[in-house]
Amino acid sequence: MSTLTEYVPIENAGTVETYTYCYADSEGNKLPEPVGVALVRFKGAHGGLVHKTRGRITTGDKVCAVFKERSKRTGSILDIECFEKVP
Repeated sequence: MSTLTEYVPIENAGTVETYTYCYADSEGNKLPEPVGVALVRFKGAHGGLVHKTRGRITTGDKVCAVFKERSKRTGSILDIECFEKVP
């Protein structure tokens, strides 16, 4: 495992590298509606984030993070509710 040696500031907007829609939860139970999940890459950063999406997306779309209310944030990746397409 590599060690984090440098923090790289990035913008809130990224690009969908690939995506899928999940129709069942992790236990195989059918979801009431599909949940989108995308790999989002950010300019200037290595790798990317895999996270839920809102609305219809496709490869190459520009997306931005939608954060929880400030009072509900804890400083973790879960502060991001989802990514949604930039209008």
